[in-house]
Amino acid sequence: MVAQSLRRTTAYVGGTFTALFWVGMSLSGEVPEEKAPAAEVISFYTDHASRVRISAFVAVAAAVVILFFGGALRAAMRGDDDASGWGGMLATVLFGGSVAYALGLAGFAVTSFAVVEAAELGQPEVAKALNLLDSSNFFPTVVGISAMMLATGIRSRQARLLPGWLAWASIVVGALAPAGIAGFVAFMIFPLWVVVVGVTVARRTPERAARRQAADTVAV
Repeated sequence: MVAQSLRRTTAYVGGTFTALFWVGMSLSGEVPEEKAPAAEVISFYTDHASRVRISAFVAVAAAVVILFFGGALRAAMRGDDDASGWGGMLATVLFGGSVAYALGLAGFAVTSFAVVEAAELGQPEVAKALNLLDSSNFFPTVVGISAMMLATGIRSRQARLLPGWLAWASIVVGALAPAGIAGFVAFMIFPLWVVVVGVTVARRTPERAARRQAADTVAV
């Protein structure tokens, strides 16, 4: 049985991640678009060099925290299921998604640092290319978001880890995340999802989940 103290960890760690995410986003500001001219890129990153660097460090911290969140949620999802069961498989997919997401955030930090350096060194073409890369390297995070949401939603439908509406919302958003603009939407709402899931898991005791599952079985 997963200890309630470990379940509560999902709320604490999830809240910490979300706070770091939004701090990092606010510090970086509205960066130039991928088609922005080199002069605009140089001007922005020269004027906001310190803020972008701090934002990169915050992104790295958020990447570390999301791994702890993935680990805690993995334990809650797996429960008493052995490694060969559905719980073990979906929990592994979930944690793999948190790793992919963390690597994506680290990628943002790398390109942000690099484009600042290029701007300060007066290398406009390099800065423009790095800014384009920085605007396009969110795909690992989308992979992570999709894997985490789908695995959590599917497992929740099996074990009543989350309320039905949240489980289905996780499945739908996770499935749509790789589809173009839906990926950007998923990227923006993911921190909110982390908080809601973390708090829900922390408050949802094993006894309450068992009663809900038993009630559903009787209803069927």
